[in-house]
Amino acid sequence: MNLDRLRRAVIRAHNRWTGRRGGSFSGNEILILTPRCLQYSGCDRNVVADSGNCLRCGRCDFGGLAELAKKHGARLEMATGGGIALELLKKPEIKAVVAVACEKEIVSGLLRKGRKPALAVINLRPHGPCRDTRVDPAEVEAVLRRLLKEG
Repeated sequence: MNLDRLRRAVIRAHNRWTGRRGGSFSGNEILILTPRCLQYSGCDRNVVADSGNCLRCGRCDFGGLAELAKKHGARLEMATGGGIALELLKKPEIKAVVAVACEKEIVSGLLRKGRKPALAVINLRPHGPCRDTRVDPAEVEAVLRRLLKEG
């Protein structure tokens, strides 16, 4: 079994366990956290500094996630590394996270995140690792809904 397959199994088990708790968070308490590699490599917009800088041009999936975050009142942040991601999680207003990343980064983050509930979505890497990765916003929304309060 290769390492990514093992990591995917760990992530699936973690998501099942965390998802069983049921939704108990308001949108504004949930952070959708993405890696820098999700942004189109040819884009000159600084969405790391402010996700509102995204033009939603469609060259990457970040714009779809921005719309999703707006729809549910969630926060959306892009982290340039694991240390930055952990700093974002320390903010007291963040009560839960939906993490989008590769298997390696997700497992590392889950081990270091503390007690806050987290659900993960593995990104797709059509151009190899760490460059122009993709994620299906509908998949992120399905995971997000598991954390949201009903009604």
